[in-house]
Amino acid sequence: MMGPNNLGDVNDMLTLCERFPEDITGNVIIDWTKSVAIAGFKSPEDPQNSTSLILDELEKEGVENKELRFFKYEMCYKEIEEEIPKIRRSQHNDFVLHLAPHSMPNTILIETTAFLSGYSNPDKNGKVPKNFKAKMDSEISEWKTRVDCEKIVKALNENFELDGMKFGGLKIEKSDDPGRSIAGFTYYLSLCDDDWATLLVKVPPFEGECTKEAVTNGSSIGRIFEKKQFFKFENCGNPRARMMGVDCLGDVSDMLTMCNRRMLLPDDIKTVAITAFNDPYENSQENPSSEVLDELMSNPGEHIKILSHKIPTTFKAVNKKVPELRRIWPQQVLHLAPHSTPKIIYFEAKAFSDRYSNPDKNGSVPEGNAIKLEEDDDRKVMEPFVDFKSLMDELNEKFGLDGNKFGGLKIEKSENIGRSVEGYLYFLSLREGPMSTLFVRIPPFDGECTKEVVTSVIRELIQILTRIDC
Repeated sequence: MMGPNNLGDVNDMLTLCERFPEDITGNVIIDWTKSVAIAGFKSPEDPQNSTSLILDELEKEGVENKELRFFKYEMCYKEIEEEIPKIRRSQHNDFVLHLAPHSMPNTILIETTAFLSGYSNPDKNGKVPKNFKAKMDSEISEWKTRVDCEKIVKALNENFELDGMKFGGLKIEKSDDPGRSIAGFTYYLSLCDDDWATLLVKVPPFEGECTKEAVTNGSSIGRIFEKKQFFKFENCGNPRARMMGVDCLGDVSDMLTMCNRRMLLPDDIKTVAITAFNDPYENSQENPSSEVLDELMSNPGEHIKILSHKIPTTFKAVNKKVPELRRIWPQQVLHLAPHSTPKIIYFEAKAFSDRYSNPDKNGSVPEGNAIKLEEDDDRKVMEPFVDFKSLMDELNEKFGLDGNKFGGLKIEKSENIGRSVEGYLYFLSLREGPMSTLFVRIPPFDGECTKEVVTSVIRELIQILTRIDC
């Protein structure tokens, strides 16, 4: 296997991110751990159950510097509906790769799309989903992965000369329709959770030179990714977490190295969901966070589309709103809330799951004063993937925040968000997407620390969190 940030041979498609992430200054973040879920089916659609056998082989080998988690499911709609949401929410997997068998010989299919309805094909128990739909509360008829599948397919076929002659005629193709069977059903549910970090790959039956060993370790899925072929990635100047350095060469040793990159062009519109609380703060009739959000809506900044969400300061409203934020595919989720310390913008670095004994405006607290966790989820603290020092340094330099300008305005990191509705919101949101979530506390407007100045800082913050440096 490869060491950190070395280019080298890889013996399977799941050597995700052998390059460790770097912060905005180019320093390697050595404490990065990638958790990857690899899911397949127990019950075969083909006599050899190709995906189940591949999972067995991968589990034996393992991958250095990766925490791989393997899941096998019955081809049963009910089980899939119950278990797929748990893959990320209870175990915090950073990428999910689904493998499914299909009947087309010698062809690996990389699926781009999943569909909401039309699941009339019965599962192994003769059952179909209610109303033939994958998700009853969804209005999105088709869901596409954000992975650049076309680029992956093109590069792999060209670089490894898969011309239909080698390896028993093996080739890799992009598919826009996984069908309305259990595989497509699974893919839709998984994309609903995170379309940036989810991929479905369909595996052909083993026959002739296209053997289990070839597909797993040898001359197809395994050997394909052993050779030193590279993509040049645009650098994402994002201080949250970067999988590659500036303009560095990335291994095509697996699809997932590419999948973890958000392939946005500089002129693309970046969507940012921003929440603020719409209730008056303390003794004022105003709420600074709500006012900043209003200002941002009138002038969001270059190439930014803001989706505004004002929330009542209640635990019930937060429970309802957080899942909705991820269904609208934002590149970034930013939470704004007021606080009483003058002239300090706080970036919150931690959120907690328990001790929520402070009642909301309706006098309510969460059951047991805690966020309900899945049985195998013991996380008490969550942190965003943010390089706070680099982020604050860049903003301080941009605005000259030396403690004298704008009435002494400063930016500081906080590790004590408190055990109120705000902290409750932050933990739930981080659990859904730690790589794209930040909570910012807005000070009262006072003297030179005006609404316009604070809004300008937040607007620049959004640019940094979403930008692509080319």
